[in-house]
Amino acid sequence: MHAHVRARRKPNWLRLEVLRLKAHMPRAGCRAVAHTFNRLHPGVSVGKTFVADLIASHQQEIADLRRQIRSAKPRTVQVNDTWAMDMTFFTDHHKTTHAAIGIIDHGSRVALRLQVLTRRCSWSMLGHLCLAIAQHGKPRKLRTDNEAVLNSGLFNTRGHSAPNHPETRPLAKRQDRALAWHAQAAAQATRHPKWWGAASCIR
Repeated sequence: MHAHVRARRKPNWLRLEVLRLKAHMPRAGCRAVAHTFNRLHPGVSVGKTFVADLIASHQQEIADLRRQIRSAKPRTVQVNDTWAMDMTFFTDHHKTTHAAIGIIDHGSRVALRLQVLTRRCSWSMLGHLCLAIAQHGKPRKLRTDNEAVLNSGLFNTRGHSAPNHPETRPLAKRQDRALAWHAQAAAQATRHPKWWGAASCIR
């Protein structure tokens, strides 16, 4: 006769954390959410089946969290306190893919630099950063993602978006989409996308 062993209920903080991660990762599957949780919380683990069941039974709570995230008032950031630098890609009217660099001030949401790159290397990115500093002053912090050209020794004092912290990514993703749109529009307008500076406001 087999004894029936009842699984111990997961603590409430763990269940809330899984729901929070899912709210920040709406397109991620249960496997990705479980992997992210396990990376963030060493010593505690969840399986994809548990995550899938929890998500399926708490759809309303996740939807409420998503609304709270979207309506949350961003904290005030001073101008030139934090800059975000990222590289994006767009396709011109000839179906040619180009790389572009964008630098945005978190405080004012102004695009300090928007430029098509002729060479994708750390020195090119550093050169554009120096030009932006010469024009707008030096920021206190610089944030980048984990792109290889931004992960070299030349950028050893900047801050990355935290790996496995999806709450740090929505602003960067919105900025990346905005940069791609502006870069593509400028390229189509000029039909010769070599250089431009941008001081437009992206909100």
